Amino acid sequence: MAATTLRLSLCTAAALFAGGAWANEGAGQGGAPVDRYIFFGFGPFAGRQENASWQSVKQFADGVQVRAMEVPVVWGAPRAKLLEAGKLDGRVVLVALGEGKNSYEVETVGFNERTAIRDESGKQPAEQTIVPGGEGRLELQGPAAKLAEKLTATGFPAHVSKDAGRFLCNEMLYELLRAQRENPKIAAVYFIHVPVLGSTLLRDGKGVTVTPEYCGQFGRALLSAVRELHPMAESATAAAR
Repeated sequence: MAATTLRLSLCTAAALFAGGAWANEGAGQGGAPVDRYIFFGFGPFAGRQENASWQSVKQFADGVQVRAMEVPVVWGAPRAKLLEAGKLDGRVVLVALGEGKNSYEVETVGFNERTAIRDESGKQPAEQTIVPGGEGRLELQGPAAKLAEKLTATGFPAHVSKDAGRFLCNEMLYELLRAQRENPKIAAVYFIHVPVLGSTLLRDGKGVTVTPEYCGQFGRALLSAVRELHPMAESATAAAR
């Protein structure tokens, strides 16, 4: 029964990705202007009350042109949040963040794998793969290096990475890349690992503590960089005034 339910759930999700919530026949590809930016950050993790990824995105969202969505650190949650985001109209850029090492890393490869780690609900993954029968790995096609360069230029040294781990960050990236392949509404996707809240970074030769305020500074720099790479459509800008 459990296996049958899982297969039905996956089929339903695939149908929504391909022909339902994210469908947009006739939408352009390439560098066409976008209507909205949607940022995702993870919720509390590993006993900490706040997650630097959510702190980085929630502070600048206006709820219209820029949306922010919190993702529970629970297996399967990335897909659920993407389906929720897919109810919005227009051409979008999807950007997700997650806590990682003591640096900023623009991840470019998602693996269809899960490690047997308990999530914040105390459960291990029901399947060893994110999408049973899906491609083993998906690679980001967007300008990851340019995004890293822009972040570095604003004082947040970033580099490109090809290994997002095998926990929820990797699952989020894999789901983002899968959704982008199947839906022309999604102009670009990105996933950035950010330093853990409370950690110390070396910036301009000085130690800087990653506080909520510092996360907000990074988030605004990230939004500015994404806007430069994927400009907002004039019609969307006018509608927001």
